[in-house]
Amino acid sequence: MADAGGDRPTDTGGTIGRICLQVLKDYIIKGLEKKNINTPNLEGLETEPSSDPDEQKIIQDVGMRLREIGDKVQEDETLQRQLDCLFESMPKIDTIMTVAKVIFGDTKDLNWGRIVAVFYFTLEAIIRAIKYLSKEGLLKWIKDLVVQVTAFVVRHFSNWIASQGGWSSILENYGTSSTTFVTVLAMSAIVGIYIIYMSRTK
Repeated sequence: MADAGGDRPTDTGGTIGRICLQVLKDYIIKGLEKKNINTPNLEGLETEPSSDPDEQKIIQDVGMRLREIGDKVQEDETLQRQLDCLFESMPKIDTIMTVAKVIFGDTKDLNWGRIVAVFYFTLEAIIRAIKYLSKEGLLKWIKDLVVQVTAFVVRHFSNWIASQGGWSSILENYGTSSTTFVTVLAMSAIVGIYIIYMSRTK
């Protein structure tokens, strides 16, 4: 698959990328199910589920923690209104990834809240893209977005995640309240930059 934007990592089979892809897929599927949206089949992505039971446990636990944080972020009514206004037209993957680079391209000030914001924004973009695409078109769009977001996370965040002790660090060191606060701040920044970028491209 083509590497739009040059963010495809050289080692998508690495542990950080493999867990990221599986967690993101699970996060999207569970998020769509919670909204009572028919879940597309995402198993056609490039990485097979881990056969390592320890890794599978990390994937399940991290996914659950992300959903807990996402549920808290969902309670921020101002942010939800901003997102509704943001996606009044079909979200474009190139725009989503450009905004991610602007917000998170600087790796000097990383935290789990910023990483969770990337996952949350991806799900919200998918939820709002559904009304614009056919079932077949939506599945391809989701797959393309998931691969690019995974590549972005690996490229920009993998060293930091590894330095924290891996994905399980979010379970051991970050409670939902503190991470939710930082995630909302990061999401607000994403919304602001997205609006500015869209206004310049009209």
